Amino acid sequence: MKRALVVLLALVMGAGLLFAADQAPAKWTWYLEGNFLLWDQDGAVGMDGGQYTAYGVTYAETDFGFSALVEPYSDNFVDGASTAGWRNISGWYKLFNNMLKVTVGKDRIGDYRATTYVEGGGAYTRIANAEWGFALQAYPVKGLSAGVFVKFPEAQTAQDYANMLGVGASYSMDLLTFNVVFRTMDSGASPALKENELGVSAVINAVKGLPIMLGYGLSMYDVDAMKHNILFSTKYTMDALSLAVDANFVYQTAAAYAVELEAKYALNKSWTAGVELGYGNESYGDMTLGGFFVWPWLQLSVGSAHTLKLGFVLDTDGDGAGADTLLWNIPFFYSMSF
Repeated sequence: MKRALVVLLALVMGAGLLFAADQAPAKWTWYLEGNFLLWDQDGAVGMDGGQYTAYGVTYAETDFGFSALVEPYSDNFVDGASTAGWRNISGWYKLFNNMLKVTVGKDRIGDYRATTYVEGGGAYTRIANAEWGFALQAYPVKGLSAGVFVKFPEAQTAQDYANMLGVGASYSMDLLTFNVVFRTMDSGASPALKENELGVSAVINAVKGLPIMLGYGLSMYDVDAMKHNILFSTKYTMDALSLAVDANFVYQTAAAYAVELEAKYALNKSWTAGVELGYGNESYGDMTLGGFFVWPWLQLSVGSAHTLKLGFVLDTDGDGAGADTLLWNIPFFYSMSF
């Protein structure tokens, strides 16, 4: 399967390069980002205390391109015994005057899922979520897009190859953008554990400068474990001040919630000061086990392509029984693109 995938990617890239002479100048983009734990209450430093790094590259013509993003030390997107997580590695090609887009590889296609203004997450999964597969997306009229993603079969016990599908659609008007996704992914653990998922969301722009995002996700793992996820997010910007909030409500045999707020102020073109606050009994964003967290930070932007961010986090990690532990850490973030 992996050999066939390499051949498909080569064909897609080759087709794009063959017709590149009549295209706009190509654009290479290199991207680096990561965060490191400088210190915490246990004396953990750097890699010993946890880290995240990502290295990406993209190449784009008018009708053709490819991208790759690897996350060293990550186990969230690892294939087999690999030590590096390929979060995406794919090629795409547009046909019929950009009315059809073909993508092959391992990709995260979030075109049919609205994202929040603090964490950037969603109430449901992307149509393709770091999975090897093949996607077709159509753009028949302005503002309308529809897509289908087919996951490549995997050699898993009790795998049902018919349940490897994701479909989605998006329609954008002046004051409203509506998104819907339905996935029928098989967990591979048992025929009774189909990871079917329905997600809908809307972004409302009725008030200028105050977008409102509403999202709903229904995970149908089985009849007794359906998970309902409702997400609300909004953002208000006034000159140098920006305020945003995410509110997440989950019900799966019991109710849970989480709220996260972010306030930031641009001191000048280079420096921004901010603070994030969170509280709830559901894991969301920086709340790993519920409780609360406070995170003041200072950010330096060098041009529009490089960012350095240093802060201090004070939070509680609860065990679900009310015995919360007060913790602190000093994280350092960076992002750079060339």
